[in-house]
Amino acid sequence: MPFRHGSYQTMRNRVLADELVRRTGAEWADFAVCRHPSNETLVNLKEPVCSTRNGLAAFRALSFNDGVLDWNAEEVVCS
Repeated sequence: MPFRHGSYQTMRNRVLADELVRRTGAEWADFAVCRHPSNETLVNLKEPVCSTRNGLAAFRALSFNDGVLDWNAEEVVCS
């Protein structure tokens, strides 16, 4: 099951973004994870998915390349 061990919430957020577009007529909706760049614990999966333990890379491999954005929290807070 590719969406277990932490990827399930990522999948739910992506589906929510897609449904917001579909139901509201919006042109687009992005889904982003905002994290400190050195917080690798946040993206580490217990088991590999699509040959990677990086949850964001695995999700992109299962969906599409910009299915989830990875925002640097330092840049978000300081800008």
